[in-house]
Amino acid sequence: MNKMRLILHIGAAKCGSSAIQAYLSLNRANLLNNGILSPDLELGLDSEFKGQQIWQIEKIAALENRVDVLTDVLEKLRAHMIQVGLHTLIISAENISNRPDLAAVFQKAATGFETQIVFYVRRQDDYLISAWQQWDLKEESTLEQILDGQRARNLDWNAIISPWADSFGDGNVIIRAFRRDKLTDNDAVQDFFWSLGLSQENCTPLPDAENRSFNEHLGDLAHRIQDVFENQHDNRFFSVIIDLLGNDGYKTGSASLLLTLEQRRKIMAGYDKSNQDLKRRFLPEFGDSPLFEAPTEKNVNTMSDIEKLRAENALLMRCVYKLAQKLQA
Repeated sequence: MNKMRLILHIGAAKCGSSAIQAYLSLNRANLLNNGILSPDLELGLDSEFKGQQIWQIEKIAALENRVDVLTDVLEKLRAHMIQVGLHTLIISAENISNRPDLAAVFQKAATGFETQIVFYVRRQDDYLISAWQQWDLKEESTLEQILDGQRARNLDWNAIISPWADSFGDGNVIIRAFRRDKLTDNDAVQDFFWSLGLSQENCTPLPDAENRSFNEHLGDLAHRIQDVFENQHDNRFFSVIIDLLGNDGYKTGSASLLLTLEQRRKIMAGYDKSNQDLKRRFLPEFGDSPLFEAPTEKNVNTMSDIEKLRAENALLMRCVYKLAQKLQA
């Protein structure tokens, strides 16, 4: 019998992972009919299904006998797949890309599978902005401090994927550029399934966008009250405000006021060689074209401190108005 297929979607974060995982969760039954299994949150079959296994991977990675534990987990899933006639297992956890040591662990544990690694890469300056909005503003002092130590943030995509390519072979690594002009149908979910040649027969599209970026003025306000956050993953504050503001709480347009054009260009210059090496090794179809477009003025939203303050005050007033409406209802 041919080996089962294991798809390891290892990230990167802020590259459509939430949408892919939401789709896997929404369409679990239909995907099973297509021969595709996405396990539950605990890498099993009986707990909650969310299309991702982030925290269970963290638990296993911390164990001394992690190879044995992961081998047992994968073998149980493989046995189930054989029993019910499935051919493809998808594990999605963007935190895996932060752990190069896990490449050898999965190589040893997944011997019963033909394994493919899927890794999405994003322009590093855009990633830093998105990461600040989702995690860093809750704990860090300033974005500038993060920029000073940006190389420690592990955004060298070529260095990140190298241990996986060394473990599984370049031919089993699929690199996709998280660029709307490069994604199949301009959509991360469609691109994921197309790049893997997997069937989406009878699957349901996502009703809404996943993990949308928050209004940057809202982010500035949240940064001033870090005490409301338990940790960088705590989104209760944003959930409450979005419940009040609706779409006004989300970012519109692609330009950002968080980095200047000079800062963006400096960031990308630092990763230029690495990005070129990655493109040559895994994306030869790009030819002489760059992996990412160079930052331009269209990426920058320039506002004075007074203009920012006025925008924040307007956002606060919207919150007050919406709250008053709720109280009067």
